[in-house]
Amino acid sequence: FWADREFRTPYYSYVPEEFSKAGYGRLYFDGQLLSRLQWLEEFEGYVESVKRRIGYIGQIISVHIRRGDKYTEAPYIPMEIFIDALRQVCRRTGINKVFATSDSTDAIQELVAKLPGMDIIYDDHEPRYDNANHELLMNNPDLATQETMTAVKILELLASADWIVGPENAHLTTLAVARNSARTGTESNCQLIPGVLTFTNVHPKHIPLVIKERLRQYKRMRHKKWWYRRLVSPVMRRL
Repeated sequence: FWADREFRTPYYSYVPEEFSKAGYGRLYFDGQLLSRLQWLEEFEGYVESVKRRIGYIGQIISVHIRRGDKYTEAPYIPMEIFIDALRQVCRRTGINKVFATSDSTDAIQELVAKLPGMDIIYDDHEPRYDNANHELLMNNPDLATQETMTAVKILELLASADWIVGPENAHLTTLAVARNSARTGTESNCQLIPGVLTFTNVHPKHIPLVIKERLRQYKRMRHKKWWYRRLVSPVMRRL
C-alpha cells in the first residue's frame, strides 16, 4: 500500500456518491468517519482542562504553524503568509481571537509580536521540541503518553474553532478541518495555505520570503541528504 502511490491514491480521494452529489468532498467524508470515534475519557478531560486554563471560549480562529522537521518535505511557510491569512479571516468574520499552535516556541512568540491587535491564546505549558516527533519518541519512548495527549489536544482545539488557518500538507490541520466540517456541515470554514509555495501561488510581495525560505531549506538539508552535498551545495555556492 505505502510503496505504490498509484495504488493508494484512489483510497485517499474516495468520497461516497451520495456525499459528492450533495456537494461534499473528501474532508467532510473523513470528518464523518472520525466523528464516529470517541476519545478516551482521560483525553477528553485533559482537552477540557486546557480550554479552561487558556481561556478557549467565544468565537475563535485557530492557526497551525508547522515547523520542526517539515523542512524535509518543503520549505517553511513564512510567518507573514500566516499573518495575512489571519487578517483576511478576521476581516471576513469579525473574529479577533486566535488560538495558535506550533511545534516551535519561536513561531508562537513571533506571531504574538507581529499581531499585537489580536487576542492570541496558546498553551504555554506545552513542551515544544521543534524536531521530528517520530524520532523523538523512538529515542524517548517514555514521552509517548505525553506526546499523544498533546496531539489530541492540538487536534481538538484546532477543530473546535469557528475558522481554521493552516498548511494544506499538515496532517493535524487537515484532520482538524475534517472534524470541523463534520460538526458544522461545511468544508468552507477554513483557509488552507499551499504547502509548497511557488511564484504562482503567493502574492508577489511574498516572493522574496519564499526564496529566502527555500535557501534556508537547502542549508538545513545539507546535513541530512547525501544528494544535497553532491548536487545542490556546489550550485548554491555559486549563487
